[in-house]
Amino acid sequence: METLVRSGNLTGLPGIQAKTEENIRKGIGQLRKGMERFPLGKALPIARGILELLQEVVPGARFALAGSIRRWKETVKDIDILAGGKMPEVITKAFVGLPGTRRCSSGGRKNPPS
Repeated sequence: METLVRSGNLTGLPGIQAKTEENIRKGIGQLRKGMERFPLGKALPIARGILELLQEVVPGARFALAGSIRRWKETVKDIDILAGGKMPEVITKAFVGLPGTRRCSSGGRKNPPS
């Protein structure tokens, strides 16, 4: 159906006018957009499990949920976790080693004050 809509081949079929084709095109776009996000009820247990796992791997570090989950948004695109501790390299390695990790950005001070 999507291929037909993109090629413009639906218009002219019985019952399909230009406006109907446009509505179908918009509907497909909304469906695709909706597939990018997950309900909070599914994302929150996963996020909490990740926090527990990270705490086991790096016991001295501190971790907190951020982003959409922290704000209790209805839907979540990704899981944002803040981390801090005395061993940033170990923390980063723990994040990168998690299955499903797509991106890990590090920030803050690299050399904390003495």
